[in-house]
Amino acid sequence: MKQLFKISVIALVMVCCFPQIAEAKVKKTRKAKAKTSKTITTQNVQEDNDNWLIGTWEVRFDGGAWMRVNIKKNNEIFLEIMLPSWEYPTYISSTYVISGDDIYATDTETGSKSHYNIDRQGKRLLGDDGTPFKKVKK
Repeated sequence: MKQLFKISVIALVMVCCFPQIAEAKVKKTRKAKAKTSKTITTQNVQEDNDNWLIGTWEVRFDGGAWMRVNIKKNNEIFLEIMLPSWEYPTYISSTYVISGDDIYATDTETGSKSHYNIDRQGKRLLGDDGTPFKKVKK
């Protein structure tokens, strides 16, 4: 039941916060990119000059909902989600790879996938829909 709830929460956040995830075209592109990242040596934060990505990024939504993404050096990423009706936030632990200007994260428990865009010029983390996250902690 707990795992079903977690999957439901992930799906809800993805549908509410990042509508492009639901589009088939994006799914096809993501699958193609994921396959490519397996055949090409993927970059990670330690090898790249993307150390500015390390830390906690946050985005807040109307109505009091928020999401935090904590990117670690060891290819771990932690997602924290809070909706107004919830008493406590939900935590999701994932691993990630960086391929080009994209971060692909995979939930270590359920295998669910999430995606973030990297704006290297503006040194920002963006959601699938282009929503910018604000860095709140190094």
